[in-house]
Amino acid sequence: SVSSIGSRDFYVRYIESAVIKANNQHTQSSSARCICLSQENNMNILHDLLTARNACETKPFQSIHESNAALLNLVDTLQYRCDSSAREQLELQHLVSQLSASSSGENSNGKKGNAASKAEARMRDKIEKLQEQLNQKLRAEIETSAAALKTATELSQLKDHASAQEATIANLRDVNNRDENTITNLTTQLAEAQN
Repeated sequence: SVSSIGSRDFYVRYIESAVIKANNQHTQSSSARCICLSQENNMNILHDLLTARNACETKPFQSIHESNAALLNLVDTLQYRCDSSAREQLELQHLVSQLSASSSGENSNGKKGNAASKAEARMRDKIEKLQEQLNQKLRAEIETSAAALKTATELSQLKDHASAQEATIANLRDVNNRDENTITNLTTQLAEAQN
């Protein structure tokens, strides 16, 4: 996309300017000698700059990545349970179809047909109960995953808010330190002026 290309160009220009700045500082410090940084040194600088950039850019998204991993694990678990329940349902339906086929063959004898129809009715009831239990489990798991997602989102927002407050606290401490230094300097100047 255009924004990612623009962002990439910005970082390329930023890294190039940092390398040029490092080269200039190095050549200025060696004054008479013109020593250029080796390619390995350039790569170390690039690596350090990229590491610093990545650390700054990925920290706010760490909680999102963690919640995403947890949700993916939950999805896998739910999918496994759903698949196993579907297999169990198919097995029970197959059993019912076998019982109904055997009962139709034995319908000529009244007692066997009646027992088979009772067994078939019991199996149908059991299948309906299992289907209802499966549906209830799936609903409960969906609600649980929705609650987990909501909790993860709230946690992410709280972490972002906390990091913003930490930055504000750090800025206020810097301002406080500067003000204390100014007060100390003014107090010293006042004492010197009074002497």
